[in-house]
Amino acid sequence: MASRIKPANPQQLRTLVEAQLATPAGRQVEAIAGSVRAAAGQTAGGDPDRAVAAVLGYGSCLRDVSPAEGLADFYVLMADEANISTNPVARLGCRIAAPNVYYAECAHEGQTLRSKYAVLPLRQFERCVSQKTQNPYFWARFAQPSALIWVQEGYEERMVEAIQSAIVTMLHNGLSLADGETDQADLWLTALQATYGTELRSESADRARHILSTNPQWYDAVARAVVGDNLAAALDRLSDRQWAKGRSDWKKRRLRGKALSVLRLIKAAFTFKGGADYLAWKIERHSGVAVKLSGWQRRHPILASVWLMPKLYFQGAFK
Repeated sequence: MASRIKPANPQQLRTLVEAQLATPAGRQVEAIAGSVRAAAGQTAGGDPDRAVAAVLGYGSCLRDVSPAEGLADFYVLMADEANISTNPVARLGCRIAAPNVYYAECAHEGQTLRSKYAVLPLRQFERCVSQKTQNPYFWARFAQPSALIWVQEGYEERMVEAIQSAIVTMLHNGLSLADGETDQADLWLTALQATYGTELRSESADRARHILSTNPQWYDAVARAVVGDNLAAALDRLSDRQWAKGRSDWKKRRLRGKALSVLRLIKAAFTFKGGADYLAWKIERHSGVAVKLSGWQRRHPILASVWLMPKLYFQGAFK
């Protein structure tokens, strides 16, 4: 949207965000989050208690998937850009196509827990979830419930504000896709589905509905805190120019977002241990299209992608 918009009930939104961030993530998630924080600190070449500003858990590991059965998702937000890595190429990669993505696992109570974790500076994260950033990659993820698993003293307020910003950005950008018959649940559904179209994902409407069904009261309360109880009134406040620009912005997001997704996938093939297999797993998980990789394709994922990407596209692995 053209202007910076504040939530209808900022105190209510803050209360909801603080409560959600403080919700325990579970012993398995917290155990592997500790390994992730240590690994990120090691990559930074420093003390993780100082280099890492916060660790956020998000996604299916907070909803209905155990880390023992899949991959737990984390964001490790670094206190400073220099803490991203001792490797200048890795720092440059994060600036060009954030975040940097890595793999970590740990043994916990006789089980191997696996995760992928994204790394970027807190300041960059704050910008990426704000209304200054057009691409929804970050604000779409953190408009959904997340857990603040670890935070360095002094960074708590910035984390709460960043998550509030992600939610406001998500819902107000979703308004331009709504109509007079839309309610709060429909607004979330419409916005989520629109964000899927900005990545190399082939998600159905059922996926978005499932996410919303895991915590419907929270989503409803958050929407009311951001856009108000009367959604029709919020839509009426949009001028014709704002509505048209909002729709135009979504078209641009789809084109730019897919290009950024390709860059991130290429990066993941290099930084993610077993990166090629992870990408194949990710594609199959989201689209149902199985990807069988040869040994050569695992060793040369970038060259292999030249042949694989068009083939997977026509098979419906992404749109």
